Amino acid sequence: MMTNTESILSYLEKNSKNIPYQVWIRKPQGESQYVTNDININSSVSPPSIPRNPTFTTFRQNQHVYLSFCYLEDYEVIIATPEKYYVMKAEELEHLNLLYKLSYQQEIVQKKDLELKNLIGGIRSITSSLDLDEVLKKIVTNTLKVIPAADRGFLQLYDPVIDRLIPKAFVGFNDRLQLFKVKIGESITGKVFEDGKPRIYHSEEDVYAAMDKYHISEKNNDHILSSISPFNSLKSAMCVPVSIGENRLGVMIVHQRSKEKKLTEYHLNLLNGFASQAAVAIQNAQLYSEVKMRLEEVTELSEKLKEKNQFLLKRNEVHETLTKLSLQNKGAEIIVLELKRMIGKSLSYFHAAENVWYPHQAN
Repeated sequence: MMTNTESILSYLEKNSKNIPYQVWIRKPQGESQYVTNDININSSVSPPSIPRNPTFTTFRQNQHVYLSFCYLEDYEVIIATPEKYYVMKAEELEHLNLLYKLSYQQEIVQKKDLELKNLIGGIRSITSSLDLDEVLKKIVTNTLKVIPAADRGFLQLYDPVIDRLIPKAFVGFNDRLQLFKVKIGESITGKVFEDGKPRIYHSEEDVYAAMDKYHISEKNNDHILSSISPFNSLKSAMCVPVSIGENRLGVMIVHQRSKEKKLTEYHLNLLNGFASQAAVAIQNAQLYSEVKMRLEEVTELSEKLKEKNQFLLKRNEVHETLTKLSLQNKGAEIIVLELKRMIGKSLSYFHAAENVWYPHQAN
């Protein structure tokens, strides 16, 4: 069974009658695809810029005819053929438009299914553990699965003791990142934490400008630059708050370093939604850690009280026994033997006035 792409190419071959053609497909998120049946055509040449049309547009330039089919989410197909060979009829154009529209819709559905699968899998993964360190690591790892166009990222949580955002988990950075501790409002992550507004930057220049705009310190600038190599390959970045309602726990940022797919507002919304679920997992893990710590403290206190209680019971038993034996005038040897039994240890008593050991067999 032929795929949509194979069906379209088969249709083009059938109707082109060996006429040379080129096909450029501009997909969402910056992806692209190129097809030609002419080995003499340079595939690196980009098609001209054609005004978008809800259906399709015919455009002539440099003795070529360009057919442009436009769809939602910047999905566009451009077909070029020499003008002298152009013989496409209106019904053939309409049929071709429907074929590409069907291919586009099926591709979008497949992508949405994959994104949904990654999102659900990511949420399931981060909520499968209550160990805080493990949860934090899983959040960053699964973030890059949910946003496959991103290469690296890190998570910072706010520490009220030192009033700083502290890196807690990261992928694609070295350990120098642990020194990157920003104040509220400082650099990109500090500003996102301060106002709770997600941000996206589409170039290295935009990232640098934002870091300077939000007054990153010289030390933190050195820490972040030395934690990644090389920084100048950065293509884009996104940063979102990690919040539950108005309660902000921290921030999450991802970088795109080398991948071709383009980070868009759609990805920013997807990351923001995932960060909200991550916040719930973090809070649950924090609460569990607090409860576990309190339980350990209570257990330790209970053991101490138990030991203290046993000591008091033993002391009372000794006191009552000695009082009873003394009243019954049982004598020193009986008292020593009874004490030995109660404490479970060897015991000897020397009566200095009588120069006698009790029990009598004591040396």
